Amino acid sequence: MADEAVRFTNLDGFARALRKVDRDLARELRLRMLDIAKDVAVDARGRLDFKHPSGAAKASIKARATTRGARIEAGGSKVPYYPWLDFGGRVGRNESIERKVIPGGRYIYPAIASNREEIEREMVDALTDVAHKAGFKTRKGF
Repeated sequence: MADEAVRFTNLDGFARALRKVDRDLARELRLRMLDIAKDVAVDARGRLDFKHPSGAAKASIKARATTRGARIEAGGSKVPYYPWLDFGGRVGRNESIERKVIPGGRYIYPAIASNREEIEREMVDALTDVAHKAGFKTRKGF
């Protein structure tokens, strides 16, 4: 196969190119990103100081990933109060229950911020490894 330049400016373009080469590598990329997101979710769960017998709020913090990216989700229909726990505000009858508002959140965003360098390093490693397995040449550490 002749050397052909493949350029992408975002993860979506990389994922599309990867699927054309080998679907198993696309799956590997998704799993690698999921592992990275799981580490952040564990950190965020450890930061959650809200005590409730069911532990539903803590259990609702979950990692998700596709070949286009990874994310941390929390709350949902079983824990609709999660945003209030993380960001604060007023709830209840006549908004009588108040929790100090913290715009950056208490759990997920601080977990991401404190692990940022490690997340970036692991993402670059994952992208580089998968790109090389697909036969792509990389530059500038990517």
